[in-house]
Amino acid sequence: MKALWTHALATGFYGKVIASKLGLNPDTAFLCGLLHAIGKPFVVHTANQNRHPSAAPLPWSVMMTLMNESYIEVGRQLGEAWNYPFPVKEAINLHEDHSYHLVTCPTKGGVITCLARHLASNFVDPEAIPEETLLALPVVQALRLTEEEMTTLLQSQETIQAQVETMLL
Repeated sequence: MKALWTHALATGFYGKVIASKLGLNPDTAFLCGLLHAIGKPFVVHTANQNRHPSAAPLPWSVMMTLMNESYIEVGRQLGEAWNYPFPVKEAINLHEDHSYHLVTCPTKGGVITCLARHLASNFVDPEAIPEETLLALPVVQALRLTEEEMTTLLQSQETIQAQVETMLL
């Protein structure tokens, strides 16, 4: 759960920086990033609550598969049930590489969140997505970010780290 929270926070903080660079609302981008994967902890909680107390815990590989296959739909339903603002619901639904181009909200929450989650993945595990790969992502071109702006985003890691640490008490 700590890893999920760390990734969500980093995604939110990166989203805030990206939105500021684009002249968009950083608070909306932060909220979109923070909640983009809200379905994941709910899936983990639900899977664990519905197991017999004497049953062995699900292997993490099974839990990861369950989360990855269902977290967007679960998040969509949570966003509807909890009446999230439209930009957040759109980011939950459209933050993946194959769907960010469907974003209609002028705040571009889903597009920003797509890039922010890649940056957060690099933040959590630099070997997961090398910097060269980040610079070449189609979402970077979709947001019209220059190589210099991307370099600045990558260099903001210490600031993001400090912000994340304040929230991980």
